[in-house]
Amino acid sequence: MKLHKRALATVAVTLAAAIGLAIPASALSYGVGGVAIRNAKSTSATILGRGYPGQVIQITAPQPVSAGGTYSWSLDGQSGTSNQWLYHTNVSTGVTGFSAFMLFH
Repeated sequence: MKLHKRALATVAVTLAAAIGLAIPASALSYGVGGVAIRNAKSTSATILGRGYPGQVIQITAPQPVSAGGTYSWSLDGQSGTSNQWLYHTNVSTGVTGFSAFMLFH
């Protein structure tokens, strides 16, 4: 069920950004502490900063969720692999980059 909700969230985020809407900070949040914010969609890309639950994020890219390198994830008792990355800004720190989409709520 959570994966189905995440798929719907992906569509909503992509559509809202495509029409030029900034996604409100309350729409998504870091699901775990220390989520890497990287300069490219790969686990080997440079880490620019880290995100933590409670920090504010903003999404303004036309296609904020996109395919990249595959990663393993674990959140809320579920786990798996994915290649979906979220381009966002951690407003709390000012860092902008890519993070593993499956690590967001």
